[in-house]
Amino acid sequence: MSIKKISEGQTVTLDADGVLDRDTADRLLTAAYGKFDSYASNHNTTSDGVSVIFLNGTDDIMYKDVTADIDRNTTGAKNRAADSISFSDVDVTEVVQTAEKTFKVTITAV
Repeated sequence: MSIKKISEGQTVTLDADGVLDRDTADRLLTAAYGKFDSYASNHNTTSDGVSVIFLNGTDDIMYKDVTADIDRNTTGAKNRAADSISFSDVDVTEVVQTAEKTFKVTITAV
Protein backbone atom coordinates (compact mmCIF):
# COMPACT_ATOMS: atom_id res chain seq x y z
CA MET A 1 0.00 0.00 0.00
CA SER A 2 1.52 3.32 -0.96
CA ILE A 3 1.02 6.49 1.02
CA LYS A 4 -1.30 7.84 -1.70
CA LYS A 5 -3.71 4.93 -1.18
CA ILE A 6 -4.09 5.35 2.59
CA SER A 7 -7.54 6.66 3.37
CA GLU A 8 -8.44 8.85 6.31
CA GLY A 9 -9.09 6.74 9.38
CA GLN A 10 -6.94 3.80 8.26
CA THR A 11 -4.21 2.51 10.55
CA VAL A 12 -0.61 2.23 9.43
CA THR A 13 1.75 0.04 11.43
CA LEU A 14 5.43 0.91 11.29
CA ASP A 15 7.43 -2.22 12.08
CA ALA A 16 10.93 -1.75 10.74
CA ASP A 17 13.74 -4.02 11.91
CA GLY A 18 15.79 -2.69 14.80
CA VAL A 19 13.07 -0.55 16.34
CA LEU A 20 12.77 -1.00 20.09
CA ASP A 21 9.20 -1.21 21.32
CA ARG A 22 7.98 -0.77 24.91
CA ASP A 23 7.31 -4.47 25.51
CA THR A 24 10.76 -5.54 24.32
CA ALA A 25 12.45 -2.81 26.38
CA ASP A 26 10.42 -3.84 29.43
CA ARG A 27 11.34 -7.52 28.98
CA LEU A 28 15.05 -6.74 28.54
CA LEU A 29 15.27 -4.33 31.49
CA THR A 30 13.33 -6.69 33.75
CA ALA A 31 15.77 -9.47 32.82
CA ALA A 32 18.76 -7.14 33.33
CA TYR A 33 17.59 -6.10 36.79
CA GLY A 34 17.05 -9.78 37.59
CA LYS A 35 20.69 -10.49 36.70
CA PHE A 36 21.82 -7.56 38.87
CA ASP A 37 19.69 -8.78 41.77
CA SER A 38 21.20 -12.25 41.40
CA TYR A 39 24.71 -10.78 41.31
CA ALA A 40 23.99 -8.70 44.43
CA SER A 41 22.89 -11.86 46.26
CA ASN A 42 25.93 -14.00 45.54
CA HIS A 43 28.48 -11.77 43.70
CA ASN A 44 28.49 -14.18 40.85
CA THR A 45 26.22 -14.31 37.85
CA THR A 46 26.45 -17.16 35.44
CA SER A 47 27.05 -15.93 31.93
CA ASP A 48 24.01 -17.97 30.90
CA GLY A 49 21.60 -15.54 29.28
CA VAL A 50 23.73 -12.45 29.94
CA SER A 51 24.70 -12.14 26.26
CA VAL A 52 21.02 -12.18 25.28
CA ILE A 53 20.30 -9.25 27.61
CA PHE A 54 23.51 -7.21 27.32
CA LEU A 55 25.06 -6.34 23.97
CA ASN A 56 28.56 -7.53 24.96
CA GLY A 57 27.59 -10.06 27.63
CA THR A 58 29.59 -9.71 30.85
CA ASP A 59 31.90 -7.25 29.05
CA ASP A 60 29.01 -4.82 28.46
CA ILE A 61 29.66 -1.36 29.94
CA MET A 62 26.35 -1.19 31.83
CA TYR A 63 26.81 -4.71 33.21
CA LYS A 64 30.38 -4.00 34.33
CA ASP A 65 29.47 -0.62 35.87
CA VAL A 66 26.52 -1.92 37.89
CA THR A 67 28.30 -5.05 39.14
CA ALA A 68 31.34 -2.91 40.07
CA ASP A 69 29.03 -0.60 42.06
CA ILE A 70 27.58 -3.62 43.84
CA ASP A 71 31.09 -4.84 44.70
CA ARG A 72 32.18 -1.37 45.84
CA ASN A 73 29.26 -1.14 48.24
CA THR A 74 29.49 -4.68 49.62
CA THR A 75 32.69 -6.71 49.50
CA GLY A 76 34.88 -3.75 48.54
CA ALA A 77 33.49 -1.18 50.96
CA LYS A 78 36.19 0.63 52.94
CA ASN A 79 34.12 1.65 55.95
CA ARG A 80 30.72 0.05 56.29
CA ALA A 81 29.59 -2.53 53.78
CA ALA A 82 25.96 -2.88 52.78
CA ASP A 83 24.41 -6.02 54.24
CA SER A 84 22.47 -6.52 51.05
CA ILE A 85 21.45 -4.78 47.85
CA SER A 86 18.21 -5.42 46.04
CA PHE A 87 16.70 -4.10 42.85
CA SER A 88 13.08 -3.08 42.47
CA ASP A 89 11.00 -4.34 39.60
CA VAL A 90 10.89 -1.86 36.75
CA ASP A 91 8.20 -0.81 34.32
CA VAL A 92 9.09 0.88 31.05
CA THR A 93 6.89 3.93 30.66
CA GLU A 94 8.32 5.39 27.45
CA VAL A 95 10.69 4.51 24.61
CA VAL A 96 11.91 7.30 22.32
CA GLN A 97 14.25 6.68 19.41
CA THR A 98 17.02 9.31 19.52
CA ALA A 99 19.21 8.11 16.62
CA GLU A 100 19.34 5.23 14.16
CA LYS A 101 20.32 2.67 16.82
CA THR A 102 19.87 4.67 20.02
CA PHE A 103 16.84 4.86 22.29
CA LYS A 104 15.97 6.75 25.45
CA VAL A 105 14.02 4.47 27.79
CA THR A 106 12.14 5.90 30.76
CA ILE A 107 11.43 3.49 33.62
CA THR A 108 9.50 3.54 36.86
CA ALA A 109 10.52 1.43 39.85
CA VAL A 110 7.55 -0.58 41.08
